[in-house]
Amino acid sequence: MPWLKSRFPTARALQLVPEILGLVSLSTLLCGVFRWDNLGSDILRDVEGGLIAPRLPAVTASKVRYYLLSAVLISVLGFVESIAVAKTYATKYNHLMSPKASWKMSLPD
Repeated sequence: MPWLKSRFPTARALQLVPEILGLVSLSTLLCGVFRWDNLGSDILRDVEGGLIAPRLPAVTASKVRYYLLSAVLISVLGFVESIAVAKTYATKYNHLMSPKASWKMSLPD
């Protein structure tokens, strides 16, 4: 698909279509034409249609404990990564950046 986009750079609609959508559409079309599902390929069959009603999952203490560590680690990694990116841009654009100052600015009074 990238070769098709480079061949027609002025076709705006083509530039906006993700490559994976083209790949899935082409694969589906070829599977329907050549009947690869009859040759032993695993093809997704009937899928139930309609919408399901949204509902809250059951919350138990064991689930909270299980997900809490992951949530804390993701939060800490996100904070550290944002500081690293801020330092990179501060260095690149010659700004002064202090993690302590940004930490103090993010805390409520």
